[in-house]
Amino acid sequence: EGDRHLFREAVDEYKRLRPFLPGQRFLLTGPLHQDWEIWQFVHPSEEAFALLAFREGGQISGVRVEMCVPAQDRSYLIQRSGADGVVTVSGVELASDGIMLCLPEQRSSDVIWVTAAP
Repeated sequence: EGDRHLFREAVDEYKRLRPFLPGQRFLLTGPLHQDWEIWQFVHPSEEAFALLAFREGGQISGVRVEMCVPAQDRSYLIQRSGADGVVTVSGVELASDGIMLCLPEQRSSDVIWVTAAP
């Protein structure tokens, strides 16, 4: 039953991500983030983004990444996959200061959903 539930969650998350695939994609990490890979998928409407974060190993459990934000004059709602809380951040802040992503465990991943605030 536990595996079935995990599989159902993974399928639901993929269905949520699928509309982003025709949009732009950006690799947000570079050589300084050796054990991290973070991709930003932009919905074709440019109203929403999905960040896919992967941590392989190493000692660094968190990284700060700046996002590619087409409408910096807007505010955005940020929610981690499976989390209840939502944080509001300006587009300017996402593009200049970025956001901090933490994955305490090695070989872990997360999805962060970013949507334009109403």
